[in-house]
Amino acid sequence: MSPLIQDVGSQKFKQLLALEDWEKISRASIASMMRDIFERARPSNDVLIGNDAQEYLANIICHVQKYIINEHCAYGPIRWMWYIRRSPGILFSGNLGTTFAYDRGLAEAISAQFTAADVGEHLCSISFAVDRFTFRHVVRYASRIKALSHLHVLYRLVGKGAVLNVKSPLFFTEENQSISHAVKIYDARHDQMRKFIGSGLGLAIDGISIDEKPQWSEETDALLSMPCTPFLLQIKHPNEGGELIDVKVLAHFSLCHIKIDKIIRPLGRKAGFLPILKRAAAIIQLLMLVPAFLSNLPYALGAILQFGYFFITTKRLQEIFEAHSEDIVSKLRKYVPEFHWADNFLQWHNHLTSVKASPWPFSAGNFLRAQGDMCLIDISGATSALLHSLEAHRSSDLSNLRGEVFESQCQDLIDATVWAPPAEQRALRGRQLRQNGSYLTDIDAIGVKDRTLLLISCKSIIYDREYDQGVFHVIRNARSTVDEAVISWAAVIQKLTSQSQGDNFDFSEFDEIIGVVCTPFVVYSEAELTLAFIKSNLRACSSMDELWVWLSKEECDIQD
Repeated sequence: MSPLIQDVGSQKFKQLLALEDWEKISRASIASMMRDIFERARPSNDVLIGNDAQEYLANIICHVQKYIINEHCAYGPIRWMWYIRRSPGILFSGNLGTTFAYDRGLAEAISAQFTAADVGEHLCSISFAVDRFTFRHVVRYASRIKALSHLHVLYRLVGKGAVLNVKSPLFFTEENQSISHAVKIYDARHDQMRKFIGSGLGLAIDGISIDEKPQWSEETDALLSMPCTPFLLQIKHPNEGGELIDVKVLAHFSLCHIKIDKIIRPLGRKAGFLPILKRAAAIIQLLMLVPAFLSNLPYALGAILQFGYFFITTKRLQEIFEAHSEDIVSKLRKYVPEFHWADNFLQWHNHLTSVKASPWPFSAGNFLRAQGDMCLIDISGATSALLHSLEAHRSSDLSNLRGEVFESQCQDLIDATVWAPPAEQRALRGRQLRQNGSYLTDIDAIGVKDRTLLLISCKSIIYDREYDQGVFHVIRNARSTVDEAVISWAAVIQKLTSQSQGDNFDFSEFDEIIGVVCTPFVVYSEAELTLAFIKSNLRACSSMDELWVWLSKEECDIQD
């Protein structure tokens, strides 16, 4: 039977969690911090709304970040990453599945700002002591990060119309029944698994595939690392003598394949290369090096699966880069020949270290952390940084092209299911439909199953940092867009249902016409029509993920 690799630091944290009253430590840490900040930054009123509430919260959030950095700066960025990735999940978890990833990511983003030198117990492996003092310090840090995250949540709720109560240092929001109901629905929908990426571009890119058992070859484009539900996996891992043996690891991160072309040219060749490449290029090259890291560093696979990162000397990193750089750059230039890809180590290394994490609005970065000659390369952090870099400006000149690409992505999704339309109906996509001599609508995506017609109106809304942050006017504008789209599309469907023939179309063969507004992500709304189910598990306004789940369910029902 293959032995199970047990991480000493993780085991020690679990033991101390059972011995220490960590919840009492957590409550006291939050209370002392918020009391101190509240005394220094009292609000003008006990109750705040709209922009006034968000401005006050923004000020408090800055105070909290500074407080955390001042209180926890004794440890450096590598040591904090080592502790955070080994800390019990309960320290960062919450009511929603997405809470853990966000709060732990926030803890890592803040830790990147520490400057203390880290000295591990064993330089070759970079490990640190875990004792009661350390545990309590980590608990205090995690609890204050949770408090900071809670302020982020309050900011988002205010952006959705909630009232901020600041009578005491422990702030909370007050929502009417409509907002409370809508927020509950939104949180549940937003918390679901996501198949698509690229919502920051107003797109739904199906470019990532996850393998239960990691596999790679020279043909592998790139490998990403993402947090996952822990599972046991058998791998090859070096023993103390350096011999590769079969072992089992408890994997907390999965390795994923990504189609590089869909990331580099998400809008196709018409758009040229996008500004996002300037931030993403070095990250893409790093992720394309992951197969080489796994082939050349026997310990790297186990480390990435358990912790999302691995250690390497700067010299060895340079050797691997220089051995594979020519091939990687050559492959990338086939996709974007006009872009300058870093082809020397110093340039590439400088680009990597220039990608900084932002605590708020949150974005990942600082995935390469150095101490002396050793580097911590956080593949999971680099993956998040790449996904966060896929973001476009709303005012971009490419908005029309972006809309066309999203419509094509939606049609491609339908075409891969039993709803793929016959050629006659598919030809209507993008065509202006006319009825009684007047323009009625144009169809962005279309599906057919038996005697049911599915008509999609696509809205390429962007989920950028401002939307994630919860900026009031950004949330309001997106909500208005989908609410108006649902009303307009429902009117079109009603016309087509009552009069199924037009000047250049004939839908009389269908018994039912279903109309859906589709967006790249779940858009917050309070409107009953927008949130209504028009079919079982299909809302009037559905995200691409929700549409995919519904189409897949329909296909499974037919197969059964």
